[in-house]
Amino acid sequence: MTDTARVIIEVLAGLKPGKPEDEFTQRIVITSAEWEAASHNKDGQRQLLAARNTQASLYASGLMMRPDRLNWVKLEWIRL
Repeated sequence: MTDTARVIIEVLAGLKPGKPEDEFTQRIVITSAEWEAASHNKDGQRQLLAARNTQASLYASGLMMRPDRLNWVKLEWIRL
């Protein structure tokens, strides 16, 4: 049985507006099992989400330091 995604945080970047380049795309997933396990600790889900958001934000910030290669960076998240 496959574990389903509960939260997806995606960083997209590229040269041409609206056209993300695969080599710079990063998808960070929180699975349902991770989300459920985190719910057993006080503020566990909030801490899990904060940690993954920090990971994505640091990656996006690093991409923003590449104006020689990229024109745009976007970070999106969705809770499923």
